[in-house]
Amino acid sequence: MSNNHPNWSDFLTDTGYGARHLKFEAYCECYEKWYLVKSQTCRKLAVEGLFWALSALVLYIAANNSFFELGNHAENYTSLFLFLLPMPLILINVFYDGVGFTLDRVWIRLSIKLFSMVIMLSPFVVHWFGVDFKGVLLPLVTLGLGVSILSYLLNRLNGYTRAWSRYRTAGYQTKLAKARYLSGHLLEKEAHARLLEIIEQEVVSRHKDIIDDFHFFGEKVNGLLPSK
Repeated sequence: MSNNHPNWSDFLTDTGYGARHLKFEAYCECYEKWYLVKSQTCRKLAVEGLFWALSALVLYIAANNSFFELGNHAENYTSLFLFLLPMPLILINVFYDGVGFTLDRVWIRLSIKLFSMVIMLSPFVVHWFGVDFKGVLLPLVTLGLGVSILSYLLNRLNGYTRAWSRYRTAGYQTKLAKARYLSGHLLEKEAHARLLEIIEQEVVSRHKDIIDDFHFFGEKVNGLLPSK
């Protein structure tokens, strides 16, 4: 991680409630943002991969269906077929998360969307260059599923989404404790004790998440190995 990130020792050296609260809140906010980008990138790639696989699978089923009879029509018909059939999925992919997607770097989102459009229209491009498009459909299905599964596994192994949620929750709890103190529902000593509990919970939760993620992979690998 970058040296610009707050360190664990930043809020452990302070003994006063106010200074410790500010430094731990900054600690949570910094790592929440850092993990949010990584979490959303992995989750977006997982979804994009499913769109690639679904688009290619729909084309594969339609191309092998006698209803369309691609072999009995002119080249223009086939080109139009390959261009229009993926279009509903492309439009859904472009607009379904237009509001809720909050990556700090918009260019990441645009790059992923543009790349997905190229992948989903690649059978049309291949056919336009005179190559049999059917030969790329099943590899595209495999590619899409592979990217989706790999993105999920990377997210799970590195704990990006869990870490983002953990730091966000700790930050919310810290702000809530400060609000209770400022409103008179907690004395400073009680608010400080609550802050230390939140810090302890974050440490324990982080350790548990790391161990659970590695156990998850271990169980999956052991499940693939034949038992003696």
